[in-house]
Amino acid sequence: MKDEIQRCADLERLLRNEVPLSKTIGMKVHSYDGARLELRATLEPNINIYGVAFGGSIFSMCALSGWGLLILRLQERGLDPRIMITGGEIEYAKPVKQTINAISSFYGECDFAEFAGNCDRKCKARIKVPVQVELDGGAVAAHFVGSYIAFDRKY
Repeated sequence: MKDEIQRCADLERLLRNEVPLSKTIGMKVHSYDGARLELRATLEPNINIYGVAFGGSIFSMCALSGWGLLILRLQERGLDPRIMITGGEIEYAKPVKQTINAISSFYGECDFAEFAGNCDRKCKARIKVPVQVELDGGAVAAHFVGSYIAFDRKY
C-alpha cells in the first residue's frame, strides 16, 4: 500500500490532469489519513469583489474533496470505477478570508462499505459525501453534501 504522501501526490496529479479547474483555483491535496481527505487552495486566485473566497470556488473545492475521497478509498479496495458528481448542496455559514480548507469524510464507515460493495457487485452505486470548509481555529465556514455516482468504466 502506498504511503500517504505518495497517495496525495498521485491524487493531486490526477485532479490536475482530469479536472483543469483544480489547477486554476490552486487546489492542493493537503492530507489523507484513510478516513478524511483535506484539500486546500489559497485565497488569492479565488477572491471575489468583497475580499473573501468566491462561493463557486468553495463549492468546487468541496465537490473535488468528496470526489477525491471516493477515488482514494475505492483504490484501496482495488476498484477503479468512473466517479461523477450528480448534485450538491451547500450552506455558507461564514466568509472565508484565508486558505480554503475542504475536508471530506463519510457519514459512517458502513455507508462507504455498502457503496463499495455495490460498485463491485452491481457496477453502479450512489453515495452522499459530506464536506466541511473549516477556518483556522476550527469554525465551520461551509457545509456541503455532494451526491456521487460510480459506474463501471466500460459504460
